[in-house]
Amino acid sequence: MPLHEGTAAPFPKLPFYAKDIGMITFASGGKIAGTFTAGLKAGRSVSFNIHTHNREFPPGMGGIQLTVDGGPVLVDIGSYGQDSSLCNAMCFDDGGCYTQGQYLFGNLGPEKSSYIRRCLIGDRFIYAHAVITSELHPRHRVKRAERIVVVDAHTGAIVISDSFEGDRPLRFATHLHCSGSVTELGEGRYRLTGGQANLIAGIKDGDKGLSDEEKGEIFVSVLSGMNELNAKIEEPVWHPSYIYGLNGNPGEQDIKYGRYPHYKRWRLEYPSQVTEGDFLFAITGHPDEISAQDGVISFNGGANLQLGNQRTLRLSGCEIQAEAVISEPDRRRLTVLGTRELRMGERVVTFASPVDIDLELAENGLQGTVFAPTSHCVKAAAGIEISDWAHVPLNARSHSPWQAFLRSV
Repeated sequence: MPLHEGTAAPFPKLPFYAKDIGMITFASGGKIAGTFTAGLKAGRSVSFNIHTHNREFPPGMGGIQLTVDGGPVLVDIGSYGQDSSLCNAMCFDDGGCYTQGQYLFGNLGPEKSSYIRRCLIGDRFIYAHAVITSELHPRHRVKRAERIVVVDAHTGAIVISDSFEGDRPLRFATHLHCSGSVTELGEGRYRLTGGQANLIAGIKDGDKGLSDEEKGEIFVSVLSGMNELNAKIEEPVWHPSYIYGLNGNPGEQDIKYGRYPHYKRWRLEYPSQVTEGDFLFAITGHPDEISAQDGVISFNGGANLQLGNQRTLRLSGCEIQAEAVISEPDRRRLTVLGTRELRMGERVVTFASPVDIDLELAENGLQGTVFAPTSHCVKAAAGIEISDWAHVPLNARSHSPWQAFLRSV
């Protein structure tokens, strides 16, 4: 029992990347804050590793949770059994997780987890690329399942790209769950809200004195392929871990006192089984903050995102072979993810393994910071100089442990 009253610590203003548990926490300059999780929630450095997963630390599945103005809107639904279809993540047939349908996880090693393979936190944008293939049950025969999340820390706008390929046809979908309502607005746009705060907070002993009114809203926009997809609004089936309003009240154990929150699911799916598929959608605090045309995803303020998939992209006088590029023309900045080659006129640098570059463009050249998985990643360079490498194993901005300065000469 605390001896003195105090105030709660404020939500952190800067993004935080907890590499050990595979979690990124962020709060925008707008009204959206959230977490993205793909990793061992108990931590890769935990000393007691007989049960690296358990009921308290279920698989991350690349799930995302969001609050708006401090109230939860996108939530994971805590169920009596393990059910990955109740996460805000991709869904394969009945859910897809290695322990789908089980009450306990059993002895699962740390290799049965998702992981963040690429992460870079910039002044404005957060880029994270997660691989969840190892968390899926082998019976689904999924060869690749990945999620890319890009967050605009100024506005809270989020772009999500989900993709998979496998050896056999599956029902493939992606889910978002909210504690309020889901409303279709037309043309692939939807409004999701929060609510039922008192019911959800009263998991053990009922009334917490909160309000169950609808509170907080986000807007979801399908950016690609809506004509080939189905969007469903439904109430998910789940098995509560507790009977709300009864646990902790010995004198009121009659089931008539039980109360249950009702969640809503937004489900984007292929109409039939597929062996490969992808979804591209945005989550924003206001309608129509993000648009997409001809492979270019546009944010408010003129910033653009292109997912390159190793094709050559031409931006701001540069030719870039990379997995993705975020451009901010007004600031003359490029964030280049998974870079294999960067060329500006006669100046060129190629990498033996992909790197991330936070790049500033000048009238006569360029400079920036390179984040790399190894200090031996440069294959060739002409007209571009890279400084000595610094080893930063707990880099707060990047998943990569090596960092160097790059400039044109």
